Amino acid sequence: MQTEIEKIQTLLASAEKARREKRFEDAKRDVVSALAISRLIQQVDFRVQSLNDLARIERDLGNTITAIAGYMKLVKLYQKNSNQAGIAHSYRHLADIYLEANHLEKADVYYRKAIEIYKNKAHQSSLDLANASRGLALLKVRQEKIQEALDIWEHARKLYATNKINKGVKECDRWIAKLQ
Repeated sequence: MQTEIEKIQTLLASAEKARREKRFEDAKRDVVSALAISRLIQQVDFRVQSLNDLARIERDLGNTITAIAGYMKLVKLYQKNSNQAGIAHSYRHLADIYLEANHLEKADVYYRKAIEIYKNKAHQSSLDLANASRGLALLKVRQEKIQEALDIWEHARKLYATNKINKGVKECDRWIAKLQ
């Protein structure tokens, strides 16, 4: 017989498989179940993981408002637990959503918040900073702030190169060539 923790793990694994297979409603069902169990047994780590997965699935489904609400819940949980990396990741996802929805001012605020946290944390991966910078560069392109976008693309390129992320380097190179 499975323990509650094992049930959560099974549900989250099933949800991730369903999400990869683009069966988003199945994934959502499993994550909601995992979330309910994690709340019942007061298992914070799995609650956070479930909330994060649920926000991603809502985003996949195009439920922007629900996805935003999910990431805001995560920010509050991360703040309560002083998890700066989690806060920054949630801010970056919020910024991405706002950029997709063309709410450029809100996207700018959240990208800058994420970048500030990533820069202030020595233990943070420079890849996280690269990904947030990439989003900010795309935002600056939309705002037609070309020089600012170029500077950010060049910075992101260095970070991707440091992390040996060739796909990221190539994207930066394309944007830099296009904007020059």
